[in-house]
Amino acid sequence: MDQSTVKDLANRWISLLASAVAEQDASSFGELLNDPCYWRDLVALTWDTQQRYGYDAIAPEFLAQAKEREVRDLALDPTRPAPKLLDNGTNVELFIAFETKFGKCRAFVAGSLDDASVSGIRATLISTDMVEMFFDKPTQSQKMERYGYDPAHPGETWAQARARLSAAVEDPEVLVVGCGEWGASIAAELDRMGVTNLVVDASKEGGASWRTRYDSLALHTPLVRNNLPLLHFPETFPQYLSKDQWANWIEMYIKAMNINVLFETRLTNAVYDEQAQVWEAVLEMADGSERILRPRHVILAVGIGGAARIPDLPGLKDFSGRIVHSSEFRSGSEYKGKKVLVVGVSTSGHDIALDLYNHGAQVTMGQRSPATVCDIGTAQVAFMATSTVPLDEADQRSLANLTRPVIEAFLKEYTKKTDALDHDLHEGLRKAGMQVDAGTNEYGWLYKTYTQLAGYYLNVGCSEVIVEGGIAVVQMADFDHFVENGVVRNDGEVLEFDAIVMATGFESHSTVIESLMNAEIAEKVGVVGGFGPDGETRNLCRPTAQEHLWIGFGGIIDARKYAKLLAFQIKAEVAGIVPTLVRLPDGTVGTARETAHDLIRA
Repeated sequence: MDQSTVKDLANRWISLLASAVAEQDASSFGELLNDPCYWRDLVALTWDTQQRYGYDAIAPEFLAQAKEREVRDLALDPTRPAPKLLDNGTNVELFIAFETKFGKCRAFVAGSLDDASVSGIRATLISTDMVEMFFDKPTQSQKMERYGYDPAHPGETWAQARARLSAAVEDPEVLVVGCGEWGASIAAELDRMGVTNLVVDASKEGGASWRTRYDSLALHTPLVRNNLPLLHFPETFPQYLSKDQWANWIEMYIKAMNINVLFETRLTNAVYDEQAQVWEAVLEMADGSERILRPRHVILAVGIGGAARIPDLPGLKDFSGRIVHSSEFRSGSEYKGKKVLVVGVSTSGHDIALDLYNHGAQVTMGQRSPATVCDIGTAQVAFMATSTVPLDEADQRSLANLTRPVIEAFLKEYTKKTDALDHDLHEGLRKAGMQVDAGTNEYGWLYKTYTQLAGYYLNVGCSEVIVEGGIAVVQMADFDHFVENGVVRNDGEVLEFDAIVMATGFESHSTVIESLMNAEIAEKVGVVGGFGPDGETRNLCRPTAQEHLWIGFGGIIDARKYAKLLAFQIKAEVAGIVPTLVRLPDGTVGTARETAHDLIRA
């Protein structure tokens, strides 16, 4: 089948979709779908991120929301590749652009040819997401075309204006807690949409949370995939950034994007006023003074979790040597000639063990649960399909494919490929005493990033050292208890150690919510992270069960992809387009107020 025929079929499918939406014809809509079929929406047709499986679940919701949103102007997206058949000659994909009364949107459709269908194509996956919201953006001319800011008086410089605005600390619509990649990305998107915001961070400077991590840390994802919103890396940067290069970039990003941030400022408490629908946020300022703000919304962008987690291992308190958590570890140079036990075999555990080995320590890794190991070169198989396409297109594809059944099917096949490529490496690790698995349901390391942010390692050299015997691996299940000079194994043998590094992760976000707010709100919000029953990541940049509380967390890539979606939802509430949205007990989204008018400040 030639390209023009595929395009004709795609245009026919779009035309029939437009008719089904206009006529609210569920039967005609069903003719456009495969069995099984999936739909993921990212704020385009719902003020949420959600997914539906099967015609009975998709048709009523899709058609009703499309009618309410006044979907119009459905057409092939001119900014995306033309419709095409994939390598098997049967599967087809197309990109669609459309508008609603709220903004410009797009869709990615993956399906298959079907001569028996009225359009010749049936869709297996439809993903819809908002691209641009219709609102009055602050234009350059509004901020004085020459200067790009509003001087308080003639002669006030940009730097003086920035200092004045930061010192004022007026009540913003949004208070963002944390100014790492997440907080900075969210603030940049809120700024773009004209939503007043203030970011507070306990550190002294941008990127500080990365600077204080172990010296050998480097990003394990390629450069282009780590771009933050609106401002991308120069091509001269290396493929994989060290943690200090990344920290420098965050610091530069904050300055270049004019992020309104107060460093050395800590949120110590936040109480939600149900009547006024605002938070009373207590800030501890850099000079030790206290200030109270009343933002409408609070976003927690504090990273992957709470405080360092150190398990209560039998007899650990009796150990007389040095015990540090991975978050406190800096360099293996401090441990030259020492016998060191690294507890944990996720990424941090491997990185730290390798750094210790390279600095002359005698290293043993204590394994508590199986690890999913994938060589970093092998891991790139997952990104080959998007490595040569523009980043925005790659993001659209990946967001679409995060529909739960679709990503699980992909990960199963992907893991088969990577395990085959890494077969010899895995066998070597097993012979060295390490338990290596393919993850839950053999979904591999990527699934662990979505559900645990732990339990995997992208090999950048540590695995070879383990295989060669340079780093020993022992099973913690074989340990009976710790003693003053090491640990007693179940067989009575004593393994002597001078120091222990706990690469044992962090407490959950619930502990963060409880410490900043209270236990009741933490319990109301529930589990943060991991796939929920609805297929979406729990509480990731979507309405939570607590009014006006949002959470941004995960990897760098997630920050870029989800920050805009979160900003759209908050903008809609601030502008009075929708009432306050909350997560209901059944997982769906409802409104906390009867009218949007309740949201608008007097």
